[in-house]
Amino acid sequence: MNRTDFDSTFNCPVCLGPSQNMVFGMCQHFVCASCLYEPDSESLKPAFYCCPLCKAKDVFPDYCPEIPQTTKLLMNIVGVVKCRRKRCGEEMWTWDEEEHQGRFRGDTCHCVVSIGEENIPNRNAGITRYV
Repeated sequence: MNRTDFDSTFNCPVCLGPSQNMVFGMCQHFVCASCLYEPDSESLKPAFYCCPLCKAKDVFPDYCPEIPQTTKLLMNIVGVVKCRRKRCGEEMWTWDEEEHQGRFRGDTCHCVVSIGEENIPNRNAGITRYV
């Protein structure tokens, strides 16, 4: 299996990213928990009352389940890793880890995930807005 096969087989079909926190539906499709559930209430987002792949209804739990360690371990075996830097936790493929680690100084990651896109210095520099 090459990288493209892993990406298309094991990435979340919604955000197209890797995750160790996949939730399996009764239809046997899986979507990452961050796509399926509201961050504050952990309730299923209305868009996912149907599976995004097969359109089967009521296949995902109404509330975010505890992700089994076996699921996390399996995703790790296929190559999904989590950034170990403080305040980051971004999940990526092992082959993307070196590039990601190049974005930090010391033990704190400075990627968009950890500092928030809105806090990137000079984010709007050079952009002219016409109202």
